[in-house]
Amino acid sequence: MRPSIWTGMYAEVPLDEALSRLAECGWRIFEISTEHLCAIDESEAADAEIERAVSFASDADLAMTQGHLHLGADVAHPDLERRADDVARCERHIEIASRLGAKVVVTHPGRGLGYTTADERRQFLQTNVDAFRRLGDAAAARGMMVAIENMMDNARMAGRRRFGSSTAELIELLETAKHDALGICVDTSHASVQNLDIPAMIRELGPRVIAVHISDNDGSGDQHRTPGGGRVDWRGVVAALRDIGFAYDFNLENPGERHAEADMRKMRVRHALEVTEMLLSW
Repeated sequence: MRPSIWTGMYAEVPLDEALSRLAECGWRIFEISTEHLCAIDESEAADAEIERAVSFASDADLAMTQGHLHLGADVAHPDLERRADDVARCERHIEIASRLGAKVVVTHPGRGLGYTTADERRQFLQTNVDAFRRLGDAAAARGMMVAIENMMDNARMAGRRRFGSSTAELIELLETAKHDALGICVDTSHASVQNLDIPAMIRELGPRVIAVHISDNDGSGDQHRTPGGGRVDWRGVVAALRDIGFAYDFNLENPGERHAEADMRKMRVRHALEVTEMLLSW
């Protein structure tokens, strides 16, 4: 496992500049944030932005191994046109991420309005299966994989369940889709809010885990802090990843540290690398 961090720590600047700022703090491996993929997708100079980022990464010996598809995409949205648009946008992001060098892209299972009945849950399962087979095809054509991220129930959903918040649902989704280009991204903050035993979750998923979003919280909300800033059992998480032979990058997604003051943010980015290196030495 190698230390990695999402470029969204500097989401407000172009991707090549974000890479530069993170590399200045010692980081070498990156997840391309959803903000940067969206910015390139919507840019009239997308090719030039991709070329600048690839050129900078090559010259500085950096790697963008992972990407996060459109954060607002909902591949289970009840509106068919919206759902089709979101899947198509994710396909464009897969292409962009591929051109930037990513081998794994992360995305959320479709949420729709959530479910309360078994029939609604079966409908969510099938809608997600249909979408992820299509995204899996798009990724496989480029030698990539899609990692489906575990989610968490949301109090704003008024008691409705969020599909993909349990280990069992993630496994069922993969086993139903039956696509070699699909796997799971374990998001430790989401799992903490959901009160899951994260090491046990990792071991149950086993080789299906092809990506991680590493961050911490106190269990009261999705705070995405640097490890050590919450209640996650980090020794247990690292041990579980080693037990399953996890061979991908140990990627931090910690927007809770994105301080408005530039010097403070730089200090937090450097601290995050020190923490990550310590975790990976255990």
